[in-house]
This record gives sequence, structure tokens and C-alpha cells, in this order.
Amino acid sequence: MPKTKAQKEEIVSKLTQDMGAQKSMVFVDFAGLSVKNMEKLRNELKDLGARLTVSKKTLFARAAVKKGISADFVGLEGQIGTVFAFEDEVLPMKTLYKASKEMEGLKILGGYVEQEARGAEYVEALAKLPGREVLLGQLVGTIANPLAGFVRVLEGNIKGLVVAMNAIVEKRNA
Repeated sequence: MPKTKAQKEEIVSKLTQDMGAQKSMVFVDFAGLSVKNMEKLRNELKDLGARLTVSKKTLFARAAVKKGISADFVGLEGQIGTVFAFEDEVLPMKTLYKASKEMEGLKILGGYVEQEARGAEYVEALAKLPGREVLLGQLVGTIANPLAGFVRVLEGNIKGLVVAMNAIVEKRNA
């Protein structure tokens, strides 16, 4: 049954509100995805502070125009779902990427990250990056490594001095 004009305006209003609150958006084609897998994906995203929304492309495009977002949503092929990330920008992308590899019928089409429309390759590249804590750990390790090497070099000189002094003491005692 077709939606009334008031229902469509309500949907556009909700989408506009979500676009204002999001940190990133990812567009997925979910044609062929089973209902069971769709519910599983929605629950996983909900736990991450994200929401999968399905609406007509024309209504989504209207909401985007209201928010000043310029992208060709109507030109995207297939059944389009939008994942709004409200808490973490990248974590929902990781979940979607993993799910697209595991679930048949789910495909990442692109996204809207850092106030700019991005392609699927960009979204997948972000999804493949290690987590924030891992990156910070790598940074600390990179910074600490030269210092640790310097300490080992200094330690080697001191050890050499101690060995030489012990040899002198043993020679005198013998």
C-alpha cells in the first residue's frame, strides 16, 4: 500500500534528524539477505550505537538535500539500506565489512564520512584498519623502540666495564 504524503514527510523528517546526529553513514545493498541475517545485523549494529534504516532512495535524497548533503543516492542500484553510526564512526563499518564477507546478499556500496561522500573502497579500507587501541599501542611502540635501543647500548657499555673490573679482581686474587 502506498504511503501518504504525511507518512512520507514523517520519514523524511526522521531521516533528516538521523543525518544531523550521525558521525558517519554507510550505504549497503541488502537484496538477497535473509530476514534472519538482517535481524542479526541490526542487533549487532544496535549494540554498537548504530542503526540500519531502510527507506526509498527518493525520500532519502530529499532528506539529504534538507541537510545539505550532496550525493547521488537515487543513482545507487539495488535495495539500499543506510547504517547511521551515532557513537563510533568506524566500528559499524568493521561490522558491516565482516558481515558482507559472511552473509550472502550484503554488499557495501559507499558511505558518507567526514562530511564527504565516499566510495565502497574507502569504507572497506577504513573497516580493515586496526582498532583505536591497537593503533595507539603501535604508536607508543614506535616511539619507545629507539629509546629502548639507546638504553640497551648504554647498558652494554656498563656490562663491559663490570666484566673488565671482575677480570682484574680475579687476576689479582689468583
